[in-house]
Amino acid sequence: LEPALWEVSFSLEPGKSIAVVGASGAGKSTLVSLLLGFRQPTAGTISLGEIAADACCEESWRSYFAVVPQQPYFFHLSLADNLRVACPAAPEEVLRQVLEQTQMLSWLEAEPKGWERSVGEGGGGLSGGQRQRLAIARALLKEAPYWLLDEATAGLDAVTAREIVSLLRRVTVDKGVMWITHHLQGLEAVDEILVLQHGRVVERGCMEELLVKQKLFYRMWTAEREACI
Repeated sequence: LEPALWEVSFSLEPGKSIAVVGASGAGKSTLVSLLLGFRQPTAGTISLGEIAADACCEESWRSYFAVVPQQPYFFHLSLADNLRVACPAAPEEVLRQVLEQTQMLSWLEAEPKGWERSVGEGGGGLSGGQRQRLAIARALLKEAPYWLLDEATAGLDAVTAREIVSLLRRVTVDKGVMWITHHLQGLEAVDEILVLQHGRVVERGCMEELLVKQKLFYRMWTAEREACI
């Protein structure tokens, strides 16, 4: 069998951002599973500094990562309880701080039930943008040095997606950030883009460099722009 990923190599430090792009089936989801310890590599190594993934317990390893997925899960509990999933001991003052950072504090203050407001099963009582903002607030509570943004703007309208991208840039300036996406909007400020195809990195560089080459990334970028016209 062909490996899901082959010869994928990169480094990510706090303050640096990487985007991994590619069509469905390119290997993006496999990469996320490997980074979070849900799968183990059959060859090669994954490490954080001197800490190797296979020498660290799963819970400890995952504590280094905050994840903002495409469909963040929320329990049919209060807003406060859903936020405290990331930090059970967080006092209300800290919860207010992360809501202010994600521009959700005014929404909270307008809610009659305040912190006891239910978000609904799976966040069904929230809009797509609100779910992502609360997912970002929950990630902030975790205080992890690395963020994985797994299709974090997929399914949002263009205006909301731009707002979420801008918010993520603001709150992760000192973090190591990996964007996993098949959308290319908002990647101009990313330090390095890895273009995956059939599990291999076929191109890498910043957006300007990749557009000049006029290869796979350029074709993806052109197709996305034409689809938005």
